[in-house]
Amino acid sequence: MMPRYKYRCAQCEISKAVFHLISETLSDCDECGGVETMEKLVSTPHIKKDTIIEKQKIGEITKEHIEANREILEQQKQEAKEENRLEIILSASLTLSVIFNIGIFVYARAAIARLLSVSDELGDLQQMVDSFAKHVKAVYELEMFYGDQTLEHLLNHAVSFNEQLGTFEYIYELTEEEADIVDHDEEEEIAEGTQ
Repeated sequence: MMPRYKYRCAQCEISKAVFHLISETLSDCDECGGVETMEKLVSTPHIKKDTIIEKQKIGEITKEHIEANREILEQQKQEAKEENRLEIILSASLTLSVIFNIGIFVYARAAIARLLSVSDELGDLQQMVDSFAKHVKAVYELEMFYGDQTLEHLLNHAVSFNEQLGTFEYIYELTEEEADIVDHDEEEEIAEGTQ
């Protein structure tokens, strides 16, 4: 936008405002036709009315901006509080979950240890009953006790009990499989050591 300058004709004394570049000047009067009769007048700078703040004072504008910034700040504080609450809830949930999982792990480990102990004991019981049944059968087959009904019932009872324990084979085989693996590993180590 070009600046505005005021000029007055020395011959006809008409004043007019003209927009032009700083480097330009108006010398001839268009009204009276005078040559080099236009004089540049000292004037105040021209400011358009739309840039002037007519209705509001600067203090009021400052107050409005301060209030707007306060509202934004309060909103940000509220969001930060909500985020902190969420972080606390998530941290507490995570802590409870970790404690619960550790408890489950400890319980499962103890239960497995007890199951292995029971399995080992059942395996020993199976061996004892099997040995007892074989012993009773051997005694029953002796000539002096052959046909004895008491021994026959004892033998049948031992065989029945042994068969009943066989139904729990899946439990006591847990420790037998582990023992077989350990025995197999030891045999491999001995074989490697002799070579």
